[in-house]
Amino acid sequence: MSMKKAYCFSCKTRDESRRIFEVNSDMKYCYCPRCMKKYRPRVAIHNYERVIHHYLRRANFFLKNAGEPKLAYALFAYILELEPTNKQAKLGRLLSLAYISTLRRNRFLELKELLIIERDQFRSQSVRREYTSFLKSLDHSLNAFVTRAKKRVTFKGYFYESECFTLYLKHIHDVIELKRMIISELSAIDQDNLIMPIENSIKTLEGEYKKSVVVVNGDELHLESFSKDGEPIIVTGKKKKVDPRVQKYRLASLHPENKKLRLIKDSVYTRRFANYYFTYRLSFILAISLAAVALVSFITFFIVLKYPISPLFITLAILFGVNAIVAVILRFIMMMILKKPRI
Repeated sequence: MSMKKAYCFSCKTRDESRRIFEVNSDMKYCYCPRCMKKYRPRVAIHNYERVIHHYLRRANFFLKNAGEPKLAYALFAYILELEPTNKQAKLGRLLSLAYISTLRRNRFLELKELLIIERDQFRSQSVRREYTSFLKSLDHSLNAFVTRAKKRVTFKGYFYESECFTLYLKHIHDVIELKRMIISELSAIDQDNLIMPIENSIKTLEGEYKKSVVVVNGDELHLESFSKDGEPIIVTGKKKKVDPRVQKYRLASLHPENKKLRLIKDSVYTRRFANYYFTYRLSFILAISLAAVALVSFITFFIVLKYPISPLFITLAILFGVNAIVAVILRFIMMMILKKPRI
């Protein structure tokens, strides 16, 4: 007897977990225990698989195409509510967590702890390909984070303030910890050919520990050591001469209290594709609204055809109609851009 999960589309409830039930795939017929809808087991099982596949595809689109990791994380978590053992959803949720990281708070140590708890189930042969792809994507996200985080806290080679340098080193420390975990997992699934580039990147990052940096106010800073909690201990050296042209610009700070300075943005990963997705959704609303106004103007033109004001309505109909077409074209362009995964 083979028991599998099935899904009922006939149940009148918004709680999808109540639509799911178990069936014996060897039986000729089965019934939904809630609404008593009659199904062939293979149909009910296919319904369940189709629903899970739909949510997985949607969550991956949010993460890899639309640049919306928070939406992806929430949807992967919802999938796990429906199917707690779904490995694709678990890997997707972990990768989404990495991309939720911001300048002021990364999620890498949390991710590492979660991966330690669940890593044994990902090492099996059946999911090894997906796990390898996940580890490669995770390493890519770490590299992008470090590069973009440094750009956020520096200006023309100078750090904005000492806290920026401390935060940058803390991120490097956490990234290295997670990268070592990635190497360990790649070794466990016999993917040693992928380890060397990651080891080289770790050496490059560790080289940042030895560098002295200069703040825009002239303070020279360097790392003394790390505390037991992984917090950088920074030492201030001699004053350095700073390019006087730097002071002509409006500088930035991590702290919102200083109104004379710009507030450094918290986002690290690019929001470009999230903006494309927003435009994609907005263009649909615009197209419908503009087309409706164009249609109303066109109908009104015939109603007031005998009056001098009639040319105004045909002009509005043409104007709004053209803009509706432009909105449709814009939506199509955004759809083509978002069609290709970026992660």
